[in-house]
Amino acid sequence: MDFCLDGSVFATAGTDRHIRLYDSCTMQENHIFLTGGWDNSVKVWDKRIRKEAQRVINGPHICGPGLDIWGHCVLTASWVPRNALQLWDLRMSQLQKNLPFPGGHMQGQFLYAAQFCDPDTVLAGGSGTCGAGVIRISTHQVTQGWSSLPCRQQWSLGIPAECASGPHRVVGVQRGCERG
Repeated sequence: MDFCLDGSVFATAGTDRHIRLYDSCTMQENHIFLTGGWDNSVKVWDKRIRKEAQRVINGPHICGPGLDIWGHCVLTASWVPRNALQLWDLRMSQLQKNLPFPGGHMQGQFLYAAQFCDPDTVLAGGSGTCGAGVIRISTHQVTQGWSSLPCRQQWSLGIPAECASGPHRVVGVQRGCERG
């Protein structure tokens, strides 16, 4: 058994050799999940259909926890120099918009992680700028930004449930065995 990072979904595996995904609040079984990786795509899977991914979103180069979903909106953080933070329509598998990410154009964005804070706010971070930022989707405004964070290979972002609905935002940077 394992939980996703935000605790909203957990997976079980049993002697019947089946993996089951459940919503932590409702305990109802989920069937749809997304994967992303270095193949420049996000795949939409329905675990009831064993053959192949049901849809593909072409473009994102995911290199860490740079994939999140809110309703029918998919957020991706790609390890690319420009337009690294993007919103996609899950139903149409099409790009909705590029989101700005704080930092200079010289070093590139190269994002590792992104997460929805609420339907109109995202948190993202990466190694190009060695920084992180909170971005308002509707206005493209960077409401908070951190630069010159210690650059390491591993990034993770988190928003505790009690902070997600309020004005607080939390960013965490993982550096090897240390926590920043």
